[in-house]
Amino acid sequence: MVDRVQQIVDELKNISVTKDAYELWLENDVTRLFLLSMEQEYIEVCEQKVMHSTIEQIAMHEITRSANATALQSVLEWTPDF
Repeated sequence: MVDRVQQIVDELKNISVTKDAYELWLENDVTRLFLLSMEQEYIEVCEQKVMHSTIEQIAMHEITRSANATALQSVLEWTPDF
């Protein structure tokens, strides 16, 4: 796994993305479908509620919900370094 991490680091150093390429990617139908799906899931995760549960169940649900929301938010907010 360490070798794969190093491969990823090396490849990331060698990929150059222009602002124009990024804008074109955002307009792509596949990208739009993906981002809209992620946004929908993010909204659904943020709106989740737990009813009639123990304090422990509520706490565990909130930890999971918060972690999922944070992960989805990071995907939605990602931009390349220009």
